[in-house]
Amino acid sequence: MEAQNQNAQFIDNNIVHLTKIKEKIVGLICLIEQNPNHLNMEEIMTTFSFISSKLELSSRTINVEMVNKLKNVIISPCFLSRDYDQHLSKITEGRFPMMSHDKVPQLLKTKLQPSIEQHLNKLMEPNQRDNKAFIEALKILQSNISKAKKTTEILTDHTENPDLVKLTSAAVYGTGFNYTGVAKPKRPISGYSTPTKNHITN
Repeated sequence: MEAQNQNAQFIDNNIVHLTKIKEKIVGLICLIEQNPNHLNMEEIMTTFSFISSKLELSSRTINVEMVNKLKNVIISPCFLSRDYDQHLSKITEGRFPMMSHDKVPQLLKTKLQPSIEQHLNKLMEPNQRDNKAFIEALKILQSNISKAKKTTEILTDHTENPDLVKLTSAAVYGTGFNYTGVAKPKRPISGYSTPTKNHITN
C-alpha cells in the first residue's frame, strides 16, 4: 500500500511539473502570435531556454525514475461509465470526459487476439467432436429407453398375466432374474458303489 501511495505521489508531482511547462509553452506561442512585430528576442530566448531545460529534466525523470517505478504496476479503471467524470475531465484537460470502452478499446477489449483465438479453437476441436458424439449417443440411448418403456406399458395394459409382465421386464430391463448358480453334482450315497462288469479269469 505504501508503494502505491509513493507511485501516486510521484505521478502527481510530474503532472504538476508538466502542467507548468505546458503553460510556459502556451504563453510563448501566444506572445509570438499576438505581437509578431514587437517581439523581445531576449525574453523569448530566456523562456525558450527555460522550457528546453525543464523538458530535458522531465524526460530524464520519466525515462529513468518513472519507468523503473511503474513498469510492474498494473493500472486499470475502477469502473466504466458513460456519465461525465469531472475529475477525469480535469486531469486530461477535456480529452477524457468519461471512462468507457470507446476511449480505450485496446486496453479494455474482452476478445482474444486472432492468433490466440485460432490456437485455442484448434485445441478445442477434438473435445467438441467428442462431446457431439457423446451427446448423439445419449440421445439414441434415451430414444431406445423411451421406446422400450412405451412397449412395456402397452403390454402391461393389455395383459393380466403376471408371468408375461415379468418376462417382458426381464427382456427389456434385465430385471426379475433369480440367479441360483450352477447346480453341484450330487455325491454318491455312502455304502453304495457303482456296479462294475465281472471279469472271468481262468
